[in-house]
Formats: sequence, C-alpha cells, structure tokens
Amino acid sequence: MLFNRKSTIQQWMCFLQRMQVISNSRDHPILILLKLTMFRDKVVKGVWVEITKREVAGEVKKHTISQVKADAQIVSYTEGPVLQGFLHSICCSRTLVVFSNPLGNVIELQMEKVIDWHIYAIFYQNSILAVYNSSFSPETTCLKTCKGISLLKEVEKTFKERETNQKLTEVWLIGGGNNRKRCQEMTRRWIVEEIEVLMGAQIGN
Repeated sequence: MLFNRKSTIQQWMCFLQRMQVISNSRDHPILILLKLTMFRDKVVKGVWVEITKREVAGEVKKHTISQVKADAQIVSYTEGPVLQGFLHSICCSRTLVVFSNPLGNVIELQMEKVIDWHIYAIFYQNSILAVYNSSFSPETTCLKTCKGISLLKEVEKTFKERETNQKLTEVWLIGGGNNRKRCQEMTRRWIVEEIEVLMGAQIGN
C-alpha cells in the first residue's frame, strides 16, 4: 500500500505492526513502536484532542464525514502517545519510531482551517539517533534551524537535561527530496528499505 496525505494513523499502525512481525522473525529484532508519537506532553495532547473534537463535530454537521470516521479520528488523537512514552520505550539496542507533529505553533494553528502534519522516522541505537526527514535540506547542518521537527528538538533537549536513562552522543540527519508533500510515502519507503537491509528481508512495496 502506498501512503499519501490522506493516509490514516490506523494505516500507519497496521504497517508498523507488519514491520514488527517481519523483524521478530529474524535474529536480533528491532523494537518498533506501533503507535505514532504525536505530542510533547499531556497538556499539548489535551489541546489537540479538543481542537479535533470541534473540527470533526463541524464536519459531521456538514455531512462531509461520517460519525464513524469522526469517532475514529478522535480515538487516534486520544490514544496518541506523548514524548515521554517514547523515551521510556527506547532501549540500548535498536528502536524505531515514527513521529508526527504539526508544522507550526499549537496556538497559531488553532486559527488555521487546514492543519498540516509532518511525518518522519527516528532510529535509536547505541546512543546514536538517526533521523529520516523527507523534508531535510542537505544545506542544513544544525538541528536548531530545521523546520517541522519540533518533537525531535524536544527529544534532544530531554537527553541534554538527562531526563532519560539513555545517552545521546550523535544525531544523524538524513533524507530530503520531498517537494510535493510526500512525507508519508517517503518515510514508509525508508522504513521498508531499512528493515530489508537490517533484517535481510525482502518486503517489496
């Protein structure tokens, strides 16, 4: 299945679960977090859940989406893990997680009609954080100047403040080439390729 801007969180979870099954069938499997990490903390999560409830209520009233789809979207946000959940889950071996955060400030985005979310992947191993960001610019070498990866910046901050038992010695930024809002499919494809290389598996599309 190819992903696009309309791909759902449920589709991501099914995909990640499939990757975990493949990884578990090999020696030295990767820990793949099945839920997308979406929020910095419970406060931010609460704000987004309320925004989503208001938005989907309006869409249901206009009959642009069904109540079933509206409920599913609310559940996706309600169950979305906060950053601390990811930090508690990472281990010294290999951990893969998909991050999704809005492109902008929470308060500012409450005024927007369409909220744009960005998808990227993080792989942690032996104190090194490798970040695949399809919108990464090769000219950008400093994490602070990167846009659209607010959760990643919070991760680095947490490591620096030693709020986790794990260490962080390096951050590798890879990716680029996303000029048509294809972050979902490009991230999915990168994960497939990484699992194929690391696990010696033939997955295909």
